[in-house]
Amino acid sequence: ISGFVGSNLAKNLALNGANVFGITQKKRKLNSLLYYEKIDKKVRVIFGDISNKKLLSKVVVKNKIQICFHLAAQVEVGAAKTNPYGTWESNIRGTYTLLEVLRENKINIKSIIIASSDKAYGEHGIKKMPYKENYELKAKFPYDVSKACTELIARSYTSELYNLPIVITRFTN
Repeated sequence: ISGFVGSNLAKNLALNGANVFGITQKKRKLNSLLYYEKIDKKVRVIFGDISNKKLLSKVVVKNKIQICFHLAAQVEVGAAKTNPYGTWESNIRGTYTLLEVLRENKINIKSIIIASSDKAYGEHGIKKMPYKENYELKAKFPYDVSKACTELIARSYTSELYNLPIVITRFTN
């Protein structure tokens, strides 16, 4: 909730009457829009890690979460190159942990929106630009792989096996 997209989403949801809960690892990031515009005063900010299953279960069950926006990620491509493990922990483990919690407690779940990236496509060459939805995921670099994995994990949870109502959006980096 403390990133640029998460802060703006929280702001708009709160302005439209939604009861918003958001997780962030940082206790207080002064340069975050969340605190700069005092959005944190209009929403419930929970401090913790996206891969903490016990915490996520508590938030989902206690608050009867109906709609979940999954924006949590390590988004810096350069950081992913120097620390792939940390990126994968956040982006891959965070995704399957959240989706497993939602699967286990899906009684109230109406919609799950997952943020991905055009980087999940990998490299298809300049002649195939812009990317098309039917392109295969050919990621090879750490950040790109983490987003492709996020999408594949989500595909598993939205299959006939679990039927979670998931939509994936791709941001352009």
